[in-house]
Amino acid sequence: SGYRAKDRLCATGGGAEMKGIRFISTACLSVALLAGSNHSAFSQTVISASKYPIKITKSGSYILKSNLVPPTNTTAIDIQANNVSVDLNGFAIIGTPTVPNVRAIHQSSGTGVYLRNGQVSGLCIGLGQNALVEDIIALNCTSTDAIDVGPNSTVLRSQALSGHDSGIVCGGPGNNCLFADDVATANPVNGIVCIGSGCNFARNTTNGNGSIGTGNGLDCNGSACLFDGNVSNNNLGYWLSAFDHTSAATGNLLNGNGIAPINTAASLGNNLCNGSPC
Repeated sequence: SGYRAKDRLCATGGGAEMKGIRFISTACLSVALLAGSNHSAFSQTVISASKYPIKITKSGSYILKSNLVPPTNTTAIDIQANNVSVDLNGFAIIGTPTVPNVRAIHQSSGTGVYLRNGQVSGLCIGLGQNALVEDIIALNCTSTDAIDVGPNSTVLRSQALSGHDSGIVCGGPGNNCLFADDVATANPVNGIVCIGSGCNFARNTTNGNGSIGTGNGLDCNGSACLFDGNVSNNNLGYWLSAFDHTSAATGNLLNGNGIAPINTAASLGNNLCNGSPC
């Protein structure tokens, strides 16, 4: 059991072997495959930087063991494979870009990324369709939306704070994304956005978004979205906005001095706007 040649990432340059672990220096990664099992599904590749961007070109499970600090205007991790799990393991990816489209984690191709448990600061996240994001804090994203995912994705228990554009965004055709137990605060455009239809907004909190315009707290740009049990405070646009009456709102708590509490979405009841039923 242990490391096998077919498990290599990119081109290897040899390496040293210790009991139970083999370390391989690569053009894209320095990795340690945790051995001791005949089942590769239980292996995790430890990500450490030898060269940025770190390129993940094979499906599998990856984990950080330290913070990553890429050079200015350089993406930290570029995912070029399907079905990749990245555990930040409580660590952070930190950068101070001065140009657009520089990311902490960017999925340049593929689908099905699972990202969890850590922080990105100064850099943004951009993933493709069928992504799952859990327990991520995105601070001070300097170039685009803080957390950006593709259709049929889920963002859970994550925070987007003081970004450049919107906080958490599901884009692409179709959408059908789930946002649950997320927080978006002080983003200059919108808080949490579905650029399409069929999204579910559940138990999220948005506060103080829209400083450079009339950004909304919660925003569905298409049809058939559900807003259930959210809190939206002091957003400068609509606190909760939908494209048409095929979307519905229930059990939301909306406060502040924006344009209006609810735009277009049909109320199913139990919404409270500035202390009054709405």
